[in-house]
Amino acid sequence: MPERLSPRLTAVAEMIPCKARVVDVGTDHGLVPTYLVQQSLVQFAIASDISEGPCSAARRTVSEHGLVEQVSVRLGPGLTTVQEGEVDTVIMAGMGGATAIQILDESEEVVGQLERIVIQPMNASCRVRMELYERGFDVERERVVNEDGRLYEVISFCRGKMGTKDPAYLPFPPQSVARECAFTFGPLNLREKGPEVIRLAQSTLERWRSASAGMKLSQEGLTHDKRRKLDEKINWMADWLLEATSKDWGRAP
Repeated sequence: MPERLSPRLTAVAEMIPCKARVVDVGTDHGLVPTYLVQQSLVQFAIASDISEGPCSAARRTVSEHGLVEQVSVRLGPGLTTVQEGEVDTVIMAGMGGATAIQILDESEEVVGQLERIVIQPMNASCRVRMELYERGFDVERERVVNEDGRLYEVISFCRGKMGTKDPAYLPFPPQSVARECAFTFGPLNLREKGPEVIRLAQSTLERWRSASAGMKLSQEGLTHDKRRKLDEKINWMADWLLEATSKDWGRAP
């Protein structure tokens, strides 16, 4: 029986190209590697986790589907379970953005051979995009997925051309409020203006406005400066939302 994935993990799996050499870091039950092999998207995959409990669960999943020879379950932290050049694609789903970046920092040799990094961060997606931008990875695809009323971001990064920066950010000038918002919500998301992206922007804007109101009560100069910068982002995103929810947006000219 084919493995079934949640909407969140389905979005992750859909970003893996055929015949990729994949490691799923923090694999939990090994669902994504099992699915990828079952669907003949990849011939072999590695399911890796730092804890024995998830590895045991992954082994059961792999065994139940008769894929012991095609899905290797490995115990260890981060990317230490794979050899340099053994994989070209890394999946990191369901972990904090800072943790994902730390894993990359701790395995520079492996990262140097990667062509693609697919991350579904539970938080700090802005930091994830900024760090991968600086590392020379381009945003290839990104989605906001609604699962049980919660919104999740899924981002696929591919290695960019040497000496060039990600063209997805070109519509958002460097050192601008627009660029900051692109790092926060995703340059492709902002351009495509999908319904789930709009929902994410609306909820984030509410939090930003609440934070700005709280800063208004403070008399500290630093807080005042932070509020000014936050208000600039609020204004930019409010304009973006107005355009994104306009009935005229997306119509052919």
